[in-house]
Amino acid sequence: MGREGGRKEDLSMANHTTNGADVQTESIFISITEAAALIGCSYSKAQQAVAACNKRAKDLGLFTITGKCNRRALLEYLGVYRESFFDGKGAR
Repeated sequence: MGREGGRKEDLSMANHTTNGADVQTESIFISITEAAALIGCSYSKAQQAVAACNKRAKDLGLFTITGKCNRRALLEYLGVYRESFFDGKGAR
């Protein structure tokens, strides 16, 4: 049985508290829905971009999650970053 009056702990990186102050952070991985909103495109076009990033990462032996990709890798794929995320295999 569940705890009475309890709540599930938020395990995401989106919100956490440091020394009593709320800190907003972005998660490492971005979902297709978030990517579509960020890019300003359709869900299917964002899905293609996420899949392309995951294919590139998988070819390098990096960890991938279906339906999500590394946020920085996606931004690099879109031309926002000049430094290659994939050259250092994501270790920064």
